[in-house]
This record gives sequence, C-alpha cells and structure tokens, in this order.
Amino acid sequence: MSTRPMSISIEQRRVEDLVARVKHARFASPNSPSTWEAGVDPSYLAEFATFWGQQFDWRAAETELNHLDHRLANVAGVELHFVSFKPSHPARAASLPVMLAHGWPSSFWRWCHWRSASVTRALSDDQDLRVR
Repeated sequence: MSTRPMSISIEQRRVEDLVARVKHARFASPNSPSTWEAGVDPSYLAEFATFWGQQFDWRAAETELNHLDHRLANVAGVELHFVSFKPSHPARAASLPVMLAHGWPSSFWRWCHWRSASVTRALSDDQDLRVR
C-alpha cells in the first residue's frame, strides 16, 4: 500500500465564515431551573462559542497539527487519513506498525499526546518490550 503526505491547510475564507457564523449565533434562554435538564446550558454554550469565535487561534492549531507526519492512503477505495510516528532508533526501522483508531466524537488528536508519553517512546524507540 502506498501513502502520500498531507498537510492541514484551511482556507482563510472558511475560517472567517465559521467565525462570523459563531459570532452571530443566537442562544435560547434557559427554560428550566436546571439549565442542563433540557440540553446544553445556553450560557455555557455562549461561552464556548465566544472561545471558538474570538479566542481560538486557528492558525496556531493548524501549525501545531502540521508538525505531525500526516499521510493519506487509499484502502479498498476509501481515502484514510493517519498520522505516522516513525521509530527514532534505526534498529526499529522495520518494526510492525501499530494502529490506534478512534470513533465519534473523538479524533486522532487524542492519541498525539502519547508521542511524548512512555508508551509511544517504548513503541518507537529502542526499548525492550518483552513480557517477563
């Protein structure tokens, strides 16, 4: 199977459109004593929207994500996106790959913190993984 590199590059007009839609969103008034009883608390949702529309730095996030080795592969006619972590030790260059998958509402980002964790170091560096 062949793979090809990929990078995240969101068009500025799309970021601006999303920011404008979030900025102009209207939120319901709480209609029960417990604001979470009938769904998301409107004041919480408004704070959440303010963060995404006014404080979140889209370009910084894009830059951080693009430090990873994003790849695309066509598997049985389906284009799959994945992030590749190569072993840093030459003796591990031919290691069997490990795939960490996720489901909704998660994303691959949940696994990226593992890159600096001991589990990922053990998988990608010169560690003895034998069970004793």
